[in-house]
Amino acid sequence: MNNQSILMYLRKSRSDDANESVEDTLARHEQILQDYSVRTFGKRIPDKYIFREVVSGETIEARPMIKQVLHLMENSEVEGVLVVDPQRLSRGDLIDCGTISNSFRYTNTVCYTPTMTYHMDIKHERKFFEGELMRGGEYLEYVKEILNRGRILSVKNGNYIGSIAPYGYKKVAIGDKKSNTHFTLEIVPEEAEAIRTMYDIYVNKHVGFAALANELDRLGYKPRKSAHWSPAALKDMIENPVYIGKLRWNWRKTTKQYENGSMVKSRPKSASEDCIIVDGLHEPIVSEEIFHAAQARKGTNICVKKKVEVRNPYSGILYCQCGRAMSYRAQEAKGIAKAQPRLICNGQTHCKTRSCVYDDFEQYVIEMLSNCIQQFQIELENSQRNNTAAIHESRKKQLKKELAEIANLEEEQYDLLESKIYTRDIFLKRHDKLIERKQAVLAALDNLEQEKIVQIDYEKKIADFSAALTALTSEGYDAVEKNYLLKQCVRRITYSRPSGDRWDNTPFSCNVTLQV
Repeated sequence: MNNQSILMYLRKSRSDDANESVEDTLARHEQILQDYSVRTFGKRIPDKYIFREVVSGETIEARPMIKQVLHLMENSEVEGVLVVDPQRLSRGDLIDCGTISNSFRYTNTVCYTPTMTYHMDIKHERKFFEGELMRGGEYLEYVKEILNRGRILSVKNGNYIGSIAPYGYKKVAIGDKKSNTHFTLEIVPEEAEAIRTMYDIYVNKHVGFAALANELDRLGYKPRKSAHWSPAALKDMIENPVYIGKLRWNWRKTTKQYENGSMVKSRPKSASEDCIIVDGLHEPIVSEEIFHAAQARKGTNICVKKKVEVRNPYSGILYCQCGRAMSYRAQEAKGIAKAQPRLICNGQTHCKTRSCVYDDFEQYVIEMLSNCIQQFQIELENSQRNNTAAIHESRKKQLKKELAEIANLEEEQYDLLESKIYTRDIFLKRHDKLIERKQAVLAALDNLEQEKIVQIDYEKKIADFSAALTALTSEGYDAVEKNYLLKQCVRRITYSRPSGDRWDNTPFSCNVTLQV
């Protein structure tokens, strides 16, 4: 048998030693297979017939070396493929397993392993081969599920498990035992200064992300991997709760969809339903007050064309029931009296919602703001008598303190085991009880996190709504200033008014969504 008709395929698996590099694993497996080749075929496999997979893709499409092997198998001169075990060929889904199986079967290619040879024209050997492929896929799904549980538990314990630390931090290891090593974040002073400046400018100078990027460049702050700041990167940083000591996991979870006969991966821009936000072990860089102020600022900048005067303080707030924005429309003078300005839907060609007089709508908004202020004052008085949020926070602190005590007890148990004061049986018995207690505390903490008690700052809301009310009822405020103040209070107003006779006095109605 000519061993040049035998191909060798090497790939590191999740079942291999996690502390061993890809190169070391492939070299070890290559030596095993070369020894097998010498024993079986009398010669070593030449290097040009060895295919080493160094990427970690789960599918055939993501692994270029296996694609080359499958292509070469179509050549009648290729008699077989040598692997450590069939699962190295694929641990993908049913489609990938079927592709591998059919490729070997219909090219009459033999799969050689150190423990068994699989001839595809022999029915029971082919069944064994397909069974190994299927078990590989099942094992991969099991391992991924276990690893994901471990990652989520680690995140909920406050550990940072990302591969790259966010700007402003560096990743550091904590823990004095190799088996108990975990990671957190440590502040990088010069980068933290840039973060604090970024939040201060964004919140207090009311600039957009493009202007913020230019200002940071002007001040001499530099991003890690580029010459200039990107507005998109700054937007992500402003939204990231890591800067107030939180950890965010599954924020934009990768989703898979079957489109046009193939699997397509995507990462939606919106937050995932499985998103986890918990307290981290690291120190915050900015205060929660300025962070939440920055979140409230997003989307409040009014888009203004150059040399165009802004006249509509409801830009970006007021929308017609058809979904289109409504615009300020100054009417031409008719006779002696000048017609009043109106608010009108931008889609009048198709939408028949009637417009309204601008002053009438503004009076509606003034009354709405006044009513909200009165309601907030009532809620403020009630909240001062209700201490639920404080109790909730106190319980969280108590549980976190208990977790710290459990961690110390774990350390003591390991020390007692190492010093042989504890036998292995005593250690396992007491350690299992401690783990049960730890899981119960984590579950209780998780339940508190899920409750998501929202503590509303009614004093701030009263101040914001009062400022907007003052702007609408006093002189000296232009449309841009009114728009900014209104956006601190109102997220959206949906306007409706029945179509019909233009002189019909049927009033308009509005559905108002306030800022949370």
